[in-house]
Amino acid sequence: MEENYNNMVYGDQEFKTFEEIFNYGLSLCKWNKKKQAKDFFTAYIYYLYNVNTREDVPTIEYAEQCAKKNFGYYAGYYGDDVRKKVYDYFEAVHPVFGNRYNVTAKEAFYAGMQIANAKQKQQQKPSLL
Repeated sequence: MEENYNNMVYGDQEFKTFEEIFNYGLSLCKWNKKKQAKDFFTAYIYYLYNVNTREDVPTIEYAEQCAKKNFGYYAGYYGDDVRKKVYDYFEAVHPVFGNRYNVTAKEAFYAGMQIANAKQKQQQKPSLL
């Protein structure tokens, strides 16, 4: 297998997308392979740290925070059982809702609106030039 340094390599497997990374981690959760899941997640943290610039990911601790939020966000698209396992196995948290399981569609919609409004206001700050 030709190695691409933009892809995550773990053992003899290469992951080209975050979906592939998450699904592999999720499969370890489903099969109750907690130690392997932790080892895989640690490899993902180091992958994030090594593939990004120090400006984007300045420390390994920051990479770990990003990894937990990435897994937490993606787990939000699944049911409660999957979310609970992902949150437990990887100490993941959703970047907006934390470790809540019962977020309604209405809450998610309004949270998205608040984030969009905050970003829009940030972009509209007057320039000094």
